Amino acid sequence: KKLKIGIIVPSKGRPQGLEKHINSYISNAVKSEDINFYCYLDEDEKDLDKYKLINDKFVNLSITSGPPNNFSKAINLIAMQAYKEKCDLIIFGNDDVFCQTNKWDIVLSNNFNSLPKHKIGCFLLKSNSKCKWAFPAVTRSWIKNVGCFSPGIFNFFFHDTWIFDISQRSNCVY
Repeated sequence: KKLKIGIIVPSKGRPQGLEKHINSYISNAVKSEDINFYCYLDEDEKDLDKYKLINDKFVNLSITSGPPNNFSKAINLIAMQAYKEKCDLIIFGNDDVFCQTNKWDIVLSNNFNSLPKHKIGCFLLKSNSKCKWAFPAVTRSWIKNVGCFSPGIFNFFFHDTWIFDISQRSNCVY
């Protein structure tokens, strides 16, 4: 099955980081046309013009802006946008995280396709984070069954911990 991937990327004050993040995933992918990026910016973002230039460079980038200091609701908003646009797998990205794995999309696709049809799944991606559960990727079925990507109640941290905890309790961590 062809895998449609959505990468959600909240960003604040790091337009170059966002561009580097996107380029790192695209340059290390085999099928970059199957990858979409969903970015959230605070509506008072001081570098809005720089972000607009980046948005013009990538046809697969969608930028949403909204109220500041709303990180938890923001990541859920863009994750649900990816869900509504029928992304099969939704990755929690960040504008200071860069993909260094060649053919990462094929590795994820193979793992995704090994799941039973419509099975919920949370894939833990190798990262340089101290937390083994940082930056998870969840299946579309995961969001359908849980009802959200993240509950929108946390401040800046704990989203990935919550996703990992729910996934571990559901026995769907890969």
